[in-house]
Amino acid sequence: MIRRPIRRSDLIALATAGVLMVSACGKPGKLDQPAPLFGAEAKAAYAAKKQAEADAAAKADEAKVVTPQPVTPQEIEAAPAATPN
Repeated sequence: MIRRPIRRSDLIALATAGVLMVSACGKPGKLDQPAPLFGAEAKAAYAAKKQAEADAAAKADEAKVVTPQPVTPQEIEAAPAATPN
């Protein structure tokens, strides 16, 4: 059997294919811890942690909501005039 030397173009093609395969793996963004498989205590702690995270996210979303305040013509007239800088 004759041993053929590896060409530079072959190495580049293999390296490129490897990089593309590895870069396609994984989940973008925050990684989530999977639920425990064993132990009632661990499962309860995991469920409590997830519920606390969901509550915190809901509270943060609730804080972002801005309710527009109605403006009456009297309030517009009573507001100080804007002064140019």
